[in-house]
Amino acid sequence: MELHFGEFTLDPLTRQLRRGADEIHVSPKAFALLLQLVERRPNALTKAALQESLWPGTFVVEANLSNLIAEIRAALEDDVRHPRFIRTVHGFGYAFCGTVSGDRAADAPPVAAPRCVLVQSGRLYPLTEGENVLGREGDAASWFDSTSVSRRHARIVVTEGKALL
Repeated sequence: MELHFGEFTLDPLTRQLRRGADEIHVSPKAFALLLQLVERRPNALTKAALQESLWPGTFVVEANLSNLIAEIRAALEDDVRHPRFIRTVHGFGYAFCGTVSGDRAADAPPVAAPRCVLVQSGRLYPLTEGENVLGREGDAASWFDSTSVSRRHARIVVTEGKALL
């Protein structure tokens, strides 16, 4: 499903970033980072969690992450001093601060806070009542982009506010 913010469209299925009808080229890592920030908005994500998700199991210098943020800001014409989309959380990480439309989360009515959450690499994943699948499958409660994780790696069943793995 396409995600719209400002004059931009982010399409996870075609892996395209567009301004109107014009495609804006960004590197695959920059696209993955932007998508992650948009999907996890308005949460601020730690630099360590972002690095681990972009370069799993690999040591990279922190400048690689800031270079990707700079690439995204240039593509979105976002000003670091007056951000419309990418907010720096000094000493912590980054967050997407724009308004997004076109996705179910933005168009759905607000719901009560989840009673159970999964914490993975500094990110919170709300767990719903019933079965929550963890894995590489797109509809998983916690999605892992790693070939070392199976499509339906594990499941957490939530019943009356209690979780069972």
